[in-house]
Amino acid sequence: MPDEFVLNHQSLDNYLFIRFFKMVSLICLVGAMLTWPILLPINYRGGGGLVELDSFTFANVEDPNQYYWHTAVAWVLSSMSSVTVARSPNTD
Repeated sequence: MPDEFVLNHQSLDNYLFIRFFKMVSLICLVGAMLTWPILLPINYRGGGGLVELDSFTFANVEDPNQYYWHTAVAWVLSSMSSVTVARSPNTD
């Protein structure tokens, strides 16, 4: 359902909620696509000796140089989130 249909047939609250939900869904989807293939293997093979779900955490990384991957992904995701929030809506 297009945003304009909701804007013309419902209240402004519903329109803003739908836009907010789409924006948050996009940020979460891109965040998962960035972090899972990049950070999970780095954390899993980090050499910390942790087991089960702890092996996927930041605490399992022993090499300090591997922290740069976490920083780079955080910068990319933060930048993408800022651009997504700041971009103006389509006015077609």
